[in-house]
Amino acid sequence: MSDLLRALIFISENVENHQHELLRHSAVSLSYCTLDKIAAANRDVSRILRLAA
Repeated sequence: MSDLLRALIFISENVENHQHELLRHSAVSLSYCTLDKIAAANRDVSRILRLAA
């Protein structure tokens, strides 16, 4: 997940004035990827806690 955030930071820092649409699309795409990874981690933690109970 840190790689996704680093990519967003890199894109944000290097965007040209005329590339705002690219920045918006990249931010949205990377945010959805991050949310998917967080959801998967939450499922894994829930499964581990159920097995431990």
